[in-house]
Amino acid sequence: MNPQKIDRYEILSELGRGGMAIVYRAYDPQTQREVALKVLPPEYLHNRQFRARFQREIEILTSFKHVGVVSVYGYGQYQGQPYLVMRYMSGGSLEDRIRAKGSLSVSEAADLLEHLAPALEAAHQQGIIHRDLKPANILFDELDQPHIADFGIARLAEQAGMTQLTGSMMIGTPAYMSPEQANGDKALDGRSDVYALGVMIFQMLTGKLPYEADTPMQMALKHISKPIPNILDSRPDLPAGMKKVMGRVLTKDREKRYQTARAFATALAAVAQAETAGTPAARLARWVRQVPVWVWVLAVSGIFLIGILLGLFAGNRNITPGSTPTLSASATLIPTGTNVPSPTQNAAPSATAVPSVIPTAIPTLEIIPSPISTETSASTGTLPPLSTPTASPTLKPTQPPPPTQTPKPKPTNTLEPLPTITITLEPPATNTPKPTNTNVPADTETNTPVPPS
Repeated sequence: MNPQKIDRYEILSELGRGGMAIVYRAYDPQTQREVALKVLPPEYLHNRQFRARFQREIEILTSFKHVGVVSVYGYGQYQGQPYLVMRYMSGGSLEDRIRAKGSLSVSEAADLLEHLAPALEAAHQQGIIHRDLKPANILFDELDQPHIADFGIARLAEQAGMTQLTGSMMIGTPAYMSPEQANGDKALDGRSDVYALGVMIFQMLTGKLPYEADTPMQMALKHISKPIPNILDSRPDLPAGMKKVMGRVLTKDREKRYQTARAFATALAAVAQAETAGTPAARLARWVRQVPVWVWVLAVSGIFLIGILLGLFAGNRNITPGSTPTLSASATLIPTGTNVPSPTQNAAPSATAVPSVIPTAIPTLEIIPSPISTETSASTGTLPPLSTPTASPTLKPTQPPPPTQTPKPKPTNTLEPLPTITITLEPPATNTPKPTNTNVPADTETNTPVPPS
């Protein structure tokens, strides 16, 4: 059962048990922040060896500071229980992510190792060997940045995955132990942690460990004697370069292994870069970078100009035919057979002459198919008679045909001079009733004097 409070820290929940310690999520009212509280359980208080190891962890973590290591805020004792106050990592562990996803990409593994390698190498330079690197000890903060936890923690046989080998205390998790650590070699160095990193990367990429065994002892023996597994057998879609990288980091001979965590991270990053470079997106990005800047400037300018031209073309197509005011006056009823001047011939005079000869009363004009006198008066400018009388007037279109398609008038039908268009038409010689005074100027009708009342 979780305690309600340890010293001034309010316990919120239990995060888990790791070896000889219990980790709680707690709240510090003094700093007003959440923290991780690692406490030595009461059952281990009377074991001198356990207390010494817990004290050693406190000394290591308080003296070694690195951005890639979980920060330590403080430590103390409460009712005889030593505790360690650390930064609370809200992003979970790498073990949780592998369990959720099954496997990760080479780029994700390379990015993780790029963050962890500097911290691990800094610890090695100070003579600190972790001895228990595994996904459960890689924690993520709220910004999704990985950190190494549990430096120098002793592990016991009572916990799952722990063991005592050959009668001496071999601290660590057999699934991630280097061959020299499984053999009980006391002269361990940083290359043992590099081997554990290799096992972690193998598990990240394939979702499983390089070796499987039923007992911790069998697992440790496989790390000592079994051949290095080919990672491509477990995941054939990985880059071919992964076989060489994993073969070197998991070699039994530590002299042939990557000597530092940074060297391993560099090799993995090269494979990840080669994998990314083979994708279509990467090839397109390289091509874009190779094109000169002035070519892109011309291309963008050309696209902009084409857009303007398309906009103008679309605007011209939206103009409604016959909407021009000057074309509306040409909608006049003209008898069939009458020669109409071409738009290119005396366009201006004809525009003024048509309204004077054919006023708005023209639509009431009735054409009677009767004989019409063929005599014309040159002096009066009377129009020649129609060759064939017809009662069907022709409607002139409101939009004149293009000049290039206008039929040329025949030489024999040459129009009379302009004065003949403005002269009043003579009535027919037959018994046709005399038309009304349609040619009387408008001012004679509108300005008639009215007798006084």
